[in-house]
Amino acid sequence: SDAVIFADGHESGKTNEKGILTSNLSRGVDHTLEVIAPGYEKTVLQKKPEDEDLILDINLIRLKSPVFVSVYDSGKLPVEGAAVWIDGNETGMTNQYGRLTIPDLELRAYEFSVFKEGYESRKRSQLITSESSDIIFEINPVKVEMMVRVQDPPGQPIANASVEFDNISVSHTDRNGSVILTFEQGRSYRVSANMDGYQGNNTTISASDFTPVVLVLTPQESPMVDAPFPWLTTGVILALILAGVLLILYYRGGGRRPSSYSKQKRSSLRKRSL
Repeated sequence: SDAVIFADGHESGKTNEKGILTSNLSRGVDHTLEVIAPGYEKTVLQKKPEDEDLILDINLIRLKSPVFVSVYDSGKLPVEGAAVWIDGNETGMTNQYGRLTIPDLELRAYEFSVFKEGYESRKRSQLITSESSDIIFEINPVKVEMMVRVQDPPGQPIANASVEFDNISVSHTDRNGSVILTFEQGRSYRVSANMDGYQGNNTTISASDFTPVVLVLTPQESPMVDAPFPWLTTGVILALILAGVLLILYYRGGGRRPSSYSKQKRSSLRKRSL
């Protein structure tokens, strides 16, 4: 529709929604017909209607234009390997810069779709004109939920433990020692857990593996407290050594104390000597 037709240099009118224009042309005479329609190449041809000709068919060629499809993620980074489909047919894959070049696309409306594993698909209708050569899609990673469980070595849950991934604190465990975290599917994350009185622990996970993550925290050892009186320990050691020496001397001396008879005899001998 809306194709303007000129006959022998004079405008004859525009076609209707069915692409038809009714016009009077002389039979048996050559006519120069020119057709101008949006989205089509300009067409010029010679026609000589005969008496039996009631309809003249004119085939138009659509204009074509290069089109560039760019695909980015939510962080404005290019997405490589995204499949681009046009009207239900796969056209190509984006390169490392997230771009796909389509060299000659007719100027008309199309339905574009973009697919990439681990990302949400996108679809939209787009009218291609000579001025709309860039088509940009933004696709978001698919979100997945995973459970992180924090427990001690015997397997008892640790409640209120701080859980974070990629050094960003996100939540605390419940009374069952568990917390549900949301990740971008296909990415790797460093997940860690910390709790007062325990040694922290961490691990690397892949958000494509939906197995619950278990982090075991080991209780911290109680630090040794310095004695308030260092000399007390030394004194005890010296006392034990002295007691040991006295005990040895005691046993070397016979192990018995002198009897009262021996004492009297020794005293009598001393008096006689005097």
